[in-house]
Order: sequence, then structure tokens, then C-alpha cells
Amino acid sequence: EPEEGQGEMWKHHALRLSYVAQQSLHHLEDHVTSTPIQYLQARFRQGLDAEVAKLKSIALTDDEKAEMEKGSAIYAIVGRTTKGNKPWYEFQQRGKMKAETQSLPFAEIQLRFPPYVQKLIKNYDQKAQAIESGMAIRPITEAEVLKHLGDFGIDQQLAFGKIRQMSGGQRQRLVICAAFWSKPHLIALDEPTNYLDNDTLAALTQALKGFKGAVVTVSHNEDFVKEISNERWVVAGGSVTVEQLRDAKAR
Repeated sequence: EPEEGQGEMWKHHALRLSYVAQQSLHHLEDHVTSTPIQYLQARFRQGLDAEVAKLKSIALTDDEKAEMEKGSAIYAIVGRTTKGNKPWYEFQQRGKMKAETQSLPFAEIQLRFPPYVQKLIKNYDQKAQAIESGMAIRPITEAEVLKHLGDFGIDQQLAFGKIRQMSGGQRQRLVICAAFWSKPHLIALDEPTNYLDNDTLAALTQALKGFKGAVVTVSHNEDFVKEISNERWVVAGGSVTVEQLRDAKAR
């Protein structure tokens, strides 16, 4: 989501999105003494992606946590339903019994309550998405993680070794592997071919071509773009030009 400027953004509440940033290797900085298996288990132990909870659009600031303690402030989102194709959220407020919940449409919540409530809603949506996708009950066992790592070319020797011993390309492969754990509908990648050796680039290309969801990538690697993309959006001179590369159903 944009942090500055103006624009309009719409996101379906049930969308599972994975994002691999250009500086994605920072995800591993706190885990260099762990193995790839331990990294994935730690990141998804709660059935949710721990990295998502760190996003500014979701993580509560200290001021927002303090605001949540006041008077009749909303402190928890406990349910979601759809009425007339619009999402309604059930919430709990300070000063009331837990059973005394109230439900309002999202649009009204946006107008009536402070911005931190939208973060509570995003956190609730993330948990609901995990349960609906089976992610929350996907076994985070060593065997399951090993199989997932193997799908991205990380063999047992690498899987049981320390992350600090992995090359830059192997670490990038691990980050991309983690992005697919949540079974996303859409995966967005910013310059994903940086630091990749030929074998890792080939593995990433095959993974994206076989991926059943949507892929959006920013890349200066022309061969990579042509291999995985149906459309190319060229941003230049203050405008966006859409070029069709192949049939929309092909990849």
C-alpha cells in the first residue's frame, strides 16, 4: 500500500498475497544461525506469516496500542460476515462484556473509528485467510518443510546446514520458497533475479510458470520477463503502456 502521494487501492478481504522485496534477504538476517528448516518453522509456527505482521500497514504502534486502551475503544475483531456483497466485522469494545459484541460494515468502521481499527481488521483477515486456505493447519513438520524446500531445489544437505553457509543465490531461493508456503493467490516480486545463479534462476522460472495463481514482477531481466509473463507494462514518460506477450491463458 502506498505510504505517500494519492491514489486508490482495493483489495479483496480474502486475497492471499505474497511479496518478495528487492532487499528480501533482510528476512534472513535474524536467522543466519538457523537451518532453512528451522527458519520456515519459526516463520510460520502460528499458521501465519510472521513477516506479514511486521508490515507498517498491519503492525500497531505504541501510540495506537495506548489508544486501544481508552474508554470505549475497539480492542478486538472477533468475526466477519458478508451482507449484500459487503464485509461486516464483529468487534469488542472496552467497558463492555466480551459477549456484548457489535457488527458494522467495513465502510462505516472506516468513517467512525480511528485508523488502528483497520489494522486490527487486516490482522483478523490474515488469520481468516490462513484458516480458509488450510495454511493454519498445514503441518510444519520437518518432513513437510523438507518436501517444500526440495520443490525449490534446496536439497537435504542445504536444508540441514546453517543459513550463513548458503550463497547469495541459495538464500534468495530460500526467501522465494518461503513466499510460496502460504499458497498465495498472487505473488509480487521486485527484481527477483538479483543475486541468482543460472540454476536458481531456472528453478524460479519453472516455479512461476507452474504457479496456478497470478504473478506480478518488476524486473530489468528481459529474458526472464518474456519467459514468465503474458503482459509487459512499460512505465515511461509519465504513462503506462501495456504490451501483450502471449495469450492470457498461457504462461
